[in-house]
Amino acid sequence: MKINSVASNNFQPAIGFSFTHTQKTSTFIEYYNDIAINSDTQKSRVVDAGIAYLLTPSIQLDFNAGFSLDQYSSDFMGVGVAIRF
Repeated sequence: MKINSVASNNFQPAIGFSFTHTQKTSTFIEYYNDIAINSDTQKSRVVDAGIAYLLTPSIQLDFNAGFSLDQYSSDFMGVGVAIRF
């Protein structure tokens, strides 16, 4: 089996804002570009937002969703858990 690995370097400028609503909840909104440096891949533009909930002082749950502003990237949703060690 032959593996074809082609690396690509990307530049991802972003601007975002986060807001704390209570001691346990926060939200964010972000706009970013994904620009390929050394390939012919088209630049993509995305807006995403999310909410985080601090379950305990060391465990955070989060949900996020992103929307493409062009035809080069897909919309997405995600959930996560972060644990502080």
